[in-house]
Amino acid sequence: MAICYDLRFPEVFRRLKSAGATKIFVPAAFPAARIEDWKCLLIERAVENGIHVLGINAVGDDSRNVFGGHSMVVNPEGEIIAEAGADSAAIIDLEL
Repeated sequence: MAICYDLRFPEVFRRLKSAGATKIFVPAAFPAARIEDWKCLLIERAVENGIHVLGINAVGDDSRNVFGGHSMVVNPEGEIIAEAGADSAAIIDLEL
């Protein structure tokens, strides 16, 4: 597991993969204004490490921030194989 801030540091994901991780979960409170960064970073970390990355992002707001949603599962080839919306909770049911 990593957190959203860790997405900016590729070495964190390399270490997790080297330690035997087969999937990396990334819980987050990523703001809506930077949601494209969220998507790109999840894809980059999956591709460069050849691993599934599952990003779980908050939706709604906390009176200071509006969160962007778009929880997703990215496969090792960088394809988004499941994605939730921007403004509601979702259940993603899949086998990896």
